[in-house]
Amino acid sequence: MLDTGKAFSGFSVNDVESAKKFYGETLGLSVSEEHGMLTLPVGNGVLVYPKGAAHAPATYTVPELPRRGHRPGGGRADGAGCGGSSVTTG
Repeated sequence: MLDTGKAFSGFSVNDVESAKKFYGETLGLSVSEEHGMLTLPVGNGVLVYPKGAAHAPATYTVPELPRRGHRPGGGRADGAGCGGSSVTTG
């Protein structure tokens, strides 16, 4: 079942380290990093994930609606795989 009360958003970057420095040092946010992805402490969390050379700015919005017992970024709270559901709008 979807847990719409814990929706979060995310976006890709071409350089995770530069993004970490910008959001952490320049903006002063408490940025956390796990599995090469960042989480920004805004709302229910904003996921920042790498795209490398394939990076292109998004032209749409993708709200993430996690299933109960799952964490943002696609892992279950007990460590098993399986992500949430995405709904593309735009």
